[in-house]
Amino acid sequence: MLARRSFLSLAAAATATSALGQARDMPRDVLTRITFSSCANQEREQPIWDAVLAYRPELHLFTGDNVYGDFSNGAFVTDDARLMETLRAAYARAETIPGMARLRASTPHLATWDDHDYGKNDAGEEFVHKEEAQRQFVDFWRLRTDDPRRTRPGVYHAQTFGPPGKSVQAVLPLGPEADGPAQCAGPRALRAR
Repeated sequence: MLARRSFLSLAAAATATSALGQARDMPRDVLTRITFSSCANQEREQPIWDAVLAYRPELHLFTGDNVYGDFSNGAFVTDDARLMETLRAAYARAETIPGMARLRASTPHLATWDDHDYGKNDAGEEFVHKEEAQRQFVDFWRLRTDDPRRTRPGVYHAQTFGPPGKSVQAVLPLGPEADGPAQCAGPRALRAR
């Protein structure tokens, strides 16, 4: 459940950015083919992009964990001092994935993050590198210099596509930056329920 302040921030973003749906690189016609993706570990094969491209989407939504910035050489990185280095390397490697690169170059798209592209598994608002992680996010996704996600905390976003009466609004809600620390209930706590 969103806190009142978070909801109002998202509502303000939806209002402020809905006019961007008519930007030159975004669809203006009625959308009939929208695709989604998530959990794209840059160190693993990603044949899914060929299927996504074959569908000829008019809009693609990257819905989080688009890279695993806390994963390097087949293992999770837990050392906070190394996380931004591994996030940078994850984005650099993602740039070289042929299908993902073709999709990003050929298809209008929006992106949000989840914990792994935020920089650390299960990290929330307490994450010490959240500002640097956001800078890397907006740079990787090549957001315009006047995009509000470059100057405010969080990458939440809303955008409307299509003509009045036949429009679609994509809402990318607050992500891990609004979450408190992850709470892990061990087996004993689960048995007590």
